Amino acid sequence: ARVLRAGAAAGDADLQTFVDTVERERLLGTATIAAHLAAVGALRRELTVERAGHRLFAINAAETGDALVLRCGWSLDEYQAWMTETMIAALLQPSPQRRST
Repeated sequence: ARVLRAGAAAGDADLQTFVDTVERERLLGTATIAAHLAAVGALRRELTVERAGHRLFAINAAETGDALVLRCGWSLDEYQAWMTETMIAALLQPSPQRRST
């Protein structure tokens, strides 16, 4: 992802188009996940589907993984655990079970 973004930033129009398409599709995918969570009653009540999709889009960004794993030295297991915890806290309606742990 970093190489593609660097090429796009350097002015490669084809790479920029590709990166834009990937990001647009990633945003659509996160919105679809958020819509499903809302449909099954799992989405936090105070969130709109759009805002939940945006949160997931940000948490799941390649830049976030690069920052934590490559820059901060986290292991992939630590990063996966953090993503799981963060997505649950950011998106899911709190349950009595989760609040007590």
